[in-house]
Amino acid sequence: MSDKLSSLRLRRTTRSRRHETNRGFTLIELMVVCAIFGVIAAIILPSLAKVVGKKKKMEEERVLAGSPKESIAPRASSALRAAAKGMLPVFSREDIRIALSTQEHRIGMDVYTRFEASYHGQFVMLHSSDKEETVRLDFSFPESTTEARDVSLKLSTGAALAEPQGVVYDEAGIFWSGPLPGNTEVKAEVSFIAQGRDSFVYRLPATSRTRVVQLTLAIQGNPAIVIPDHALQPTSTSSEQIVWQFNNLVSDRAIVIELPGAQSPLGRAMLLCKLVGMAVLLFGAGFWYLSELYKPGLLHAFRWAHFFLLALNYSLFFVVFGVLGFRGNTTTWSAIAIAALLSLPLLMLHVTGVIHAHFAFTRTLPLAIFTLGLVINGVYGGELRDYVFLGAAVISIAFVTVTFRRWATHREEWVKSLENNLVARIKAFADRITTARELDKQAGTALQQSDTGSLGALRTSVEKAWQYLIKQCQEYDSLSFDAAKMVTISNNYQRNYQRNTLGDRMVFLEGCLFDARKNLETALRQLVDARESLKAKGGQSVPGKTHCAVCGHAGEATPFCPHCGAQRPLNLVCGKCGDALRLPLHMMDKNLIKNPIHCLSCGEPYSL
Repeated sequence: MSDKLSSLRLRRTTRSRRHETNRGFTLIELMVVCAIFGVIAAIILPSLAKVVGKKKKMEEERVLAGSPKESIAPRASSALRAAAKGMLPVFSREDIRIALSTQEHRIGMDVYTRFEASYHGQFVMLHSSDKEETVRLDFSFPESTTEARDVSLKLSTGAALAEPQGVVYDEAGIFWSGPLPGNTEVKAEVSFIAQGRDSFVYRLPATSRTRVVQLTLAIQGNPAIVIPDHALQPTSTSSEQIVWQFNNLVSDRAIVIELPGAQSPLGRAMLLCKLVGMAVLLFGAGFWYLSELYKPGLLHAFRWAHFFLLALNYSLFFVVFGVLGFRGNTTTWSAIAIAALLSLPLLMLHVTGVIHAHFAFTRTLPLAIFTLGLVINGVYGGELRDYVFLGAAVISIAFVTVTFRRWATHREEWVKSLENNLVARIKAFADRITTARELDKQAGTALQQSDTGSLGALRTSVEKAWQYLIKQCQEYDSLSFDAAKMVTISNNYQRNYQRNTLGDRMVFLEGCLFDARKNLETALRQLVDARESLKAKGGQSVPGKTHCAVCGHAGEATPFCPHCGAQRPLNLVCGKCGDALRLPLHMMDKNLIKNPIHCLSCGEPYSL
């Protein structure tokens, strides 16, 4: 039982040392892999889901396009608009006021912005001709309108405003064609509420001439807006309203207000959560560098569970912030503070448990705050984003420049200590090899003695164990030669590979030599005990010789007597108790030995 326990302990130690040999040098690789997984989960998978959703939507549109709705006649308003005659109006003044409000909503991993535009416009038309003329008025809805309500068109020629006959309200906008008196100022009032998504695109009504244009867009709330270069550029902007004011305007550009969902508060919270992979990568690289700078080999105690728990504690910040950001019940900076208070103490507790508190609070905590600050700046930095990134880059490069010499020196000393410890282990192992070589000699001496056929199986097991022990001794000689050769290698990569390989081989040799010695000692003891049992029962009177049971001549242990040709007795040794049984085959019926033969002492069946 004690031998089994010692063997089990040694094998556990072997696996532990082999694990430690490779663990320290692959930690940064594990962090890179985790960051890649984070990028895949945060960006690639949502993108694939978006593509699949878009494909499904196109398929639905194709099915709808092929439905029986194609046979329905075109709308009357479209035909009326196409066939309408009349001149385009001349606006002496256009006064348009639009109140734009937005609301964010999330679909899967994407954030969209819905808008509602409350439109009210006053248009003044003046015809210098004395004759009555037919005029076409076409007030289009914003291009991205999905719904319009409270639609109204009213005209006045000095009297009260009233809706003209024949006005058309459809999905494209408001259309009217009719006569207007000459030399008379006519006012038109247009109002509607339009809803859409992602961008507000509005084109001024078609005219033959516009003398004065005044358009005021009031922004309600604080949405993220973008005015692209291809749009009609405003004359003045502020946080509350945007104004377009022109005289005698000639332009085909539209008023475009883009409302990117990624720049909304909900979209920024989503974007910050998508950057968790990059944050883990930065934190992992910094954690590895600081740990090697603090004490080389410090991360040799880290295992897979330690690493993933470290990444999980760090990523908890993004999980908490994402939930608070999606709900919208707290401000951005309040959500950041709450997420930090919930995640950073757990991170410090974990690092304190696997390393120690001094390293956790003097290295890990500043690094976590620094990397989280970089990611937050990338989303919420605003106009200072580039300057913060520049300052962080300068600080990081300066820190590495100042500490790199000490980091490299400490690491070289640590690598040198690893090599010295490995060489010392190999040299200290020579005592075990000396003991093994003594056992090797004992096995050789034991196998030089000739035995009867009954001990053939035991001799075979001794020979196998002996050859296995010799192989381990040869492996030690090879290890000693490679260890002496390792110190002469100048290439760092080859030297590290050689050191890691020697460490693995040394750990493996320790376990194999232990098993080889135990197996050979057990086989030798069984062989010696079997010989002693045969001698005690008179199985052999002349060492190395066998006497014939018929003629009595002594000779080698051959199947038949070389003198008279009689068949030798069959020597059986019980594998359980070691009791020997000699069967005189020359006096027995051969059919009797086809049945099982049992030991007279313990009843165990012999192996024939």
